[in-house]
Amino acid sequence: MAIWSQPAQPAQEEHKENGRVEAPPAMPQPHVVATPAPVPGAKESSARDRRESVFGPGVTIEGKIEGDADLRIAGKFKGDIQIKGDLNIEKGAHLTAKINAATVTLAGELEGNIVATSQVRLLESGQLIGDLKATILTVAAGSRMRGHVEFGWNAAEAAKFVNGEAPDIPMAPGDSVTVHEVAPRLRSVTVRGDVWVEGAVGHTPGMRLSDAIRLAGGPKPDVYLGRILVTRVREDSSMVQLRSAFRDSTGAVTDDLVLEEEDEIRVFSRSTFRPERYVAVVGAVRKPGRVPYREGMTVRDAVLLAEGLTPDD
Repeated sequence: MAIWSQPAQPAQEEHKENGRVEAPPAMPQPHVVATPAPVPGAKESSARDRRESVFGPGVTIEGKIEGDADLRIAGKFKGDIQIKGDLNIEKGAHLTAKINAATVTLAGELEGNIVATSQVRLLESGQLIGDLKATILTVAAGSRMRGHVEFGWNAAEAAKFVNGEAPDIPMAPGDSVTVHEVAPRLRSVTVRGDVWVEGAVGHTPGMRLSDAIRLAGGPKPDVYLGRILVTRVREDSSMVQLRSAFRDSTGAVTDDLVLEEEDEIRVFSRSTFRPERYVAVVGAVRKPGRVPYREGMTVRDAVLLAEGLTPDD
């Protein structure tokens, strides 16, 4: 009879035979193959090859900038910029600078020369007063530039103009050198509004307001005599408006202002300042009420503007 409290005998025993102790046969061990732990993939670097320095809208700097990084300017800067990266001049930025960079994107205002070993982009709001040399030039409609332009140079050729000078060329006996005169820059003012020929007219020193209006063909018969506006850009890129008026419709003015280059003149028509006039159409029409009055208007015109008669009439 088994006693439950008695400990069980081990499943394996030693056997004594002829005074020799034999160990039980060893149990087969499972074959374990070590699997190397997976190596985590290398993290992709999100950093750009070149970092970008940013000068915000409220920053004003004067001096010299050099380096390999990209540069973005939205404030004011005066001095020299010599970088191997790209330069972005934001809309609203004002720079007076000599620039040498890989790619220059201009959406603000720059007074100075640009040398780009790759590309220059003049965006719609961009304004450049100065010379430009680049391999590729892209100009958006609405951008403005005044100066000398050279493009199509490769990188090696453009690099020769870093200081604004052509490379020295060795001379040989019998060579002939011809130095050409620089063509005079076209100076102009712009006349807009109620004149016969809108657009730019040539500017000469001492030119007056009446001269520009005359070159634009003079005012039209319906000109508004009480106001002429002259918009002028100052050296700090701020704008000022000067006022004058016509004495009569012949083009004589009350204050014959002396004009400066790039002034814009605005001449108005009477309809610009006259309040909108109406006639009332009521009764058997589809849409009774007021309709705009026009010179030479007839009753039929007024009824048609009121969407015609009702079907019963």
